[in-house]
Amino acid sequence: FEKPNGKRTIVVSNRTGKEYTFKVNTGKKGKWQCYRYTPWERGENTMGILTQKQNGDEIVTELPDLSWEFWVEN
Repeated sequence: FEKPNGKRTIVVSNRTGKEYTFKVNTGKKGKWQCYRYTPWERGENTMGILTQKQNGDEIVTELPDLSWEFWVEN
């Protein structure tokens, strides 16, 4: 989805019962910061766990089972 400031957020979730690798073509180059949520870890004040940063037009990430990642464009 796109925020009012024009920056995009991409959300992926994994409910497969095992780790799963996502490859997302974002459509344009960007800088991305990831916030992960699991049933066991939600981060301080439920703001997510910072996991990684990626640059470019593709996001590649491996999610554990029962997790969500929010990739926020910087």
